[in-house]
Amino acid sequence: MGKYKYVLFDADNTIFDFDMCERTAFRLALEEAGITYSDFLYDTYHVTNDKCWKMLEKGEIGREELKVERFREAFEICGIPGDGYLSVSVRYEELLAEQIFEIDGVYEMLSRISSRYPVYVITNGLVKVQKGRFAKSRISEYIKKVYISEQVGYAKPDKRYFDRVLEDIGATPDECIVIGDSLTSDIDGAINSGIDSIWYNRRGADAEGRRPTYTVDNVTDAEEFL
Repeated sequence: MGKYKYVLFDADNTIFDFDMCERTAFRLALEEAGITYSDFLYDTYHVTNDKCWKMLEKGEIGREELKVERFREAFEICGIPGDGYLSVSVRYEELLAEQIFEIDGVYEMLSRISSRYPVYVITNGLVKVQKGRFAKSRISEYIKKVYISEQVGYAKPDKRYFDRVLEDIGATPDECIVIGDSLTSDIDGAINSGIDSIWYNRRGADAEGRRPTYTVDNVTDAEEFL
């Protein structure tokens, strides 16, 4: 056993290949609505979705508004008329809950880590999506509990989110380590809460002045710091 007692794992693009999950659900939702998929439409949605999640992290938008606004704005930019974005937004969420593509090697890593530490998932994802995904995933056998911001009442990087998670676990900040890919939610949240962190820098991005405790470019390399 290393210096930590508890491991807090982000879900999307840390455990699950969210990019693959997202693109698959997006394409299927469009097809069912009779809307032609294009990379331009998907890329536009990806930008509006990211924008809306950043607004949520800052408390500038609510969850229900986020679910619809990301599609409404993308459809508007791409010149798709009507209110088809409403039905697509609902169906997309249902389909996303069924997508469980894993990051390569993460299942085996969690198998090893969970034999030494209790592993918890911390996620800003939607309840319907995350519950559906973990219910279907073989990874769930290695997870003690999933903390979804929609249920916790606060979203990463809000310190109150982490305070509630640690209180429920019965842990102190120095006993935990956060593993995640997002600078603005995982790493900022860990830093704000006095928790060590491992930044999964999967795209070779700049840390923009932040100082995660450790940085890896392959999530499975995080194991060496535990």
